[in-house]
Amino acid sequence: CIARKNGDAVIADVDCIDDDQYDVTFTSQDGEEEETTIPLKDILCSIWCKDETFLQPRCLLNLSRCLVKLAEIDSTSGNVGCAGQRKRATRQEKYRSSAVLGCSITITLCEHLKESTASPDVPLLDSLIGKARLIRSRAFIGRNMLRHALVDAKKVTTQDPDDKDALKLISEIKAIEARSKLLDKKISREVCRW
Repeated sequence: CIARKNGDAVIADVDCIDDDQYDVTFTSQDGEEEETTIPLKDILCSIWCKDETFLQPRCLLNLSRCLVKLAEIDSTSGNVGCAGQRKRATRQEKYRSSAVLGCSITITLCEHLKESTASPDVPLLDSLIGKARLIRSRAFIGRNMLRHALVDAKKVTTQDPDDKDALKLISEIKAIEARSKLLDKKISREVCRW
């Protein structure tokens, strides 16, 4: 399964399920295993064992793309909350945060599939990871998390320096940052005049 650990989506083996608690084993990149108990809410996704066509990451990626688009077109005002969550947010914030989570799960799943299978489709998995990073970057821009958006876009350009979408996204992020700095300077001057 893919579970939440310290805010990250990581691969875990489920050992035992008791009511709403899961006994899982996390394996770090250096091979060290950690057994722990986590609540059901921290299980993000089950992994299909025989997913030879990579349908699961493709579905997650398309869902995330739809959520980002929905955040752009849904103009419904007001805040919404989810059961068990104290913080309320706008629908657009919820769509974007769900898209970030979906893309993070997709990236984790694709990286796991690259490592665990002897698949000749590594370029396809790399392509899915790149698309997930671009979609997540768009969602981060909508959440005004420009630093995270820039990191994702730049990671895409390390794989493919000529990726037009990533380069366009980087220039868009830098333009937003420049406008923000300009606005901050203007506000600062106004405050100094008081």
